[in-house]
Amino acid sequence: MSAIIMIPQVIDSSIKEMCSNAQSQTVIALAEKYGFDAAEAALFLKIDNLKIVHKRGKNEDKKSEKKAAKKAAKKVANADKPKRALSGYLTYRSSVHKTVQEELRLKLPEGEKLKPQAVTSAIGANWKALDIDSRTHWNNVAKANAVVAKVEVEVAEVEVEVAESEVAESEVAEDKSEVAESEVAESEDEE
Repeated sequence: MSAIIMIPQVIDSSIKEMCSNAQSQTVIALAEKYGFDAAEAALFLKIDNLKIVHKRGKNEDKKSEKKAAKKAAKKVANADKPKRALSGYLTYRSSVHKTVQEELRLKLPEGEKLKPQAVTSAIGANWKALDIDSRTHWNNVAKANAVVAKVEVEVAEVEVEVAESEVAESEVAEDKSEVAESEVAESEDEE
């Protein structure tokens, strides 16, 4: 929601006067310190012709626009990248999450809500309590899932390449048929 604020002429002129006085005092102080003519500097700076600009709307500079454009481009580029494979713990977590959540809900007194942090803490404690063989099993499952995901990505890339080549072949075939039709039309015109 935007609001329009009207500034009375008296206030506007008072602001101009205050800014002009502040600039004049600054010029005088600097003239005394650095030894230049204050009157000449005031004429050069045009202190008497001070203008106050009232801006409307958002004040976005070019740097923030460039940053936003870079961020959007990076987001688009990262959207196509395959995601990192899950670790053994994350694979374990995804498989036991619902059961741990239900167990904790059953233990809660009525009227209380289960906090997600409690579920995560319980899963972490269960993971730490697992023996080495169980952890190795989940790590191997995660590695196998990573290999399957990598193969799926490669298959998808090959499918895209095949589809692109089929489109290119169909475009070439259409071009050839158009050329053949135009040659037939030209030969009919000559007869």
